[in-house]
Amino acid sequence: MGIIAHIKIKITVTEVNQVVEALAELDTNIKSPWHAATVSILELVLEKLLKKQIAKRHDINPFKLELPYHEAYFLKEYLLKYNTIMDRYYVQTLIDKLDQKLA
Repeated sequence: MGIIAHIKIKITVTEVNQVVEALAELDTNIKSPWHAATVSILELVLEKLLKKQIAKRHDINPFKLELPYHEAYFLKEYLLKYNTIMDRYYVQTLIDKLDQKLA
């Protein structure tokens, strides 16, 4: 465990599915060191979410997702930018959950 605890949220399969779709739009054409770091972190998050998507695909109840603080932060920032264009309800609910935990 690091200095800052992990962020734990309850998430639904629908939210996971929409976030995976959003991360599929990730621009991997690296433009700066900051962008490279962001893409690297979001790739780690995507890998975790893909595993959850497969493991929980038949669950109807929300389940726990645990992310290190930096992964949760970069995911929220990416989803904020993504959702200004796409305006997905379930993406917004995840943004709200992450925002509460990161505050």
